[in-house]
Amino acid sequence: LKPFFLVFEEHKPVASQSEQAPAGHIPPALDMADAPPLHGEDPEEIVEIEGVTSDTYTQIASQRAAERKARETAEDRRDDHKPKFIQPHKEKRFKIYMKYEGRKGPPAWIKSRLPRHGGYEDGPSIAIKKMFVGFYNRLREMLSVHSVHLRSETGIAIPDEDAISAYVGYGGMIYVVDGSSPGKLPEWQGGFLGG
Repeated sequence: LKPFFLVFEEHKPVASQSEQAPAGHIPPALDMADAPPLHGEDPEEIVEIEGVTSDTYTQIASQRAAERKARETAEDRRDDHKPKFIQPHKEKRFKIYMKYEGRKGPPAWIKSRLPRHGGYEDGPSIAIKKMFVGFYNRLREMLSVHSVHLRSETGIAIPDEDAISAYVGYGGMIYVVDGSSPGKLPEWQGGFLGG
């Protein structure tokens, strides 16, 4: 057997610390990301947004918890059970719930079904954030894309560059919270040396 070595290299920043953009600054490539369209000819290419109450997702979450407990007790008894998957079928739209409870305005809850082509759940999350801010600001402008960021149901901050499908599953909750979006940290590159 030949020995091998694992080498980690950190990405070098392109700009010096003094030249880097301030927190909450959106790079030009991401700033051009559009929110999903609300109107159009093809109903499969537009987003559906419904205003919901605060109890809507609470009921869904408690139902999922009850199903999980029933499945776990069936597994403990070694009974035959069929799990209920919450993954979307290819013909369904990606559905998410979004909730804002911040200091900049009144609380809001929405349920949205994204276009079927999958470009918004797998694309930069800033498009989803723009969709929510646009819906929230219909009557009076209170929120800005630069003043809020997205968090998953478990509290993990979602950078503007990342896809929401990496943080939230079908039918999951995304929290819109006050504060600028977190910057994306440099990724580690690993390499193998040896033969």
